[in-house]
Amino acid sequence: MALAFGRTGPALARAQRLAAQRPGSRWAQATCSHLLAQAGRRDEALACARAAVAAAGAPGVRPAEAANAWFNLGYLLDQAGQGADAAEAFRHALRRQPRMDRAWYGLGLAALKTGALDEAEHALRQCTRLQPMAPPPWYQLARLLAEQGRGDEARAVIARLRRVEPRAAAQAARETGLGAAA
Repeated sequence: MALAFGRTGPALARAQRLAAQRPGSRWAQATCSHLLAQAGRRDEALACARAAVAAAGAPGVRPAEAANAWFNLGYLLDQAGQGADAAEAFRHALRRQPRMDRAWYGLGLAALKTGALDEAEHALRQCTRLQPMAPPPWYQLARLLAEQGRGDEARAVIARLRRVEPRAAAQAARETGLGAAA
């Protein structure tokens, strides 16, 4: 309730108490991790996210819940600049829920940061298949293809992006140097 009224301090204190009282609770650990991350307390947020992943490994946990725990850890690792570890967390999420579009996108970005360009391309293409109306994966895919010197493919992606979000397509065309893509 405190969080609903913008009182993040009391909400965080309550979440930390719950996480300490219920170390096996995925919800308590994930909530604590989220609030700690918002407060800029990255190391503590990562510890709670890792606890949520451990709790998600318990028998009877649904794959979607486990995938969410792994995704959250991957997101925090990516924010902490730990691209390789983030990519591995996103892969864990995808093994549990292969149609999790945000995990494909996270994997694509993490792979880009670590220089795993083939994996990045595959992940971004998977994300565009799952969420064809979401501009960010199309945009990142266009940039990746352009940086690899694959201008015709990048132009085709920008043209597809134009149908989804014309302003993002124009920006991608400018940034890649591909001008007004078809």
